[in-house]
Amino acid sequence: MNVKLDATTWDRVPVGPSATRRFDEASEQERSLPGFMRHSIQLSPGRFDGSISSLVLSGFSILRERINVAVAHIFMAPEASIVAVCQPSHPVGCWVDAGSRTGGTFGIGRGCSRIGIRAENSDVIMVVADRAAFSSANWRTAGDVQTRPSPVAADALFDWLASLLAVYANGEAERSPGHDALLADLLRDRLETLSASTSTAPADRAVFNRQAHALSGVMHEWLLSHPREPTTVTGLSRAIGASPAELRRASIAVLGTPLDALLLARRLGQARRDIIAARQDRRRISDIALDGGFLHWGRFSGAYRGLFGETPSQTLRGV
Repeated sequence: MNVKLDATTWDRVPVGPSATRRFDEASEQERSLPGFMRHSIQLSPGRFDGSISSLVLSGFSILRERINVAVAHIFMAPEASIVAVCQPSHPVGCWVDAGSRTGGTFGIGRGCSRIGIRAENSDVIMVVADRAAFSSANWRTAGDVQTRPSPVAADALFDWLASLLAVYANGEAERSPGHDALLADLLRDRLETLSASTSTAPADRAVFNRQAHALSGVMHEWLLSHPREPTTVTGLSRAIGASPAELRRASIAVLGTPLDALLLARRLGQARRDIIAARQDRRRISDIALDGGFLHWGRFSGAYRGLFGETPSQTLRGV
């Protein structure tokens, strides 16, 4: 399936050379990874609190993303880039590619499109590199990402990358062309070694139904290309031509999350985006709720408050 994205909806916001930005809305943070296209769905209750720290070099970007609530990310990584992801070995984990990962994992690949679920208080560092920065032509095809559980290696890589972000953010190291070039070479060496270790490691993912995995891919591509459409399981079934039962089984098998709960959180998240926009365009909250398929005001308000920690009216007032 070819995904067509609306450039007015999916912004690409560059992050500064060395900076940390904080976000109190998932809809703001999802647009702040340069080159990525993402849609975030909050899954656990509470006020959103996230941040992205960045260090941008010639051909490389180091990005650290922290989020306090559990989220599902439907995303596309830049196809022309090599992306390495590192998660330290702490209890916070994620669920991606039909496997639960509890930390101590790193992975690398070129341009991928998928759904991933991150637990509460997640802390992940990514290195995004221009493919042209590597002399080796032995990179996998786009969309293929290999991961490997290795707590010692993952923690070492995470700590090194985190220290680089901290040193430059605190002004402890001066930026110079020579220093930046050396750091870029060190990153290049690390990523080449990481790629070699994951390509020779035994498969670490659980055995799963390939049909369910393929169906999950079709689902997430449809959701990514229709970010504003309020979707039910029945509607999604009609759109992609698979039965509701097949879709529900695929969601459990690949994401470990009930599809109905995921789509409800997605509709509530879109309602929140529209309520924030209503501060300017003066739409009524009741109309926004109806557009999202919430026909009972009391149930909508209760579900909204349960997920976001505030009422729709409080969101509209910005309190």
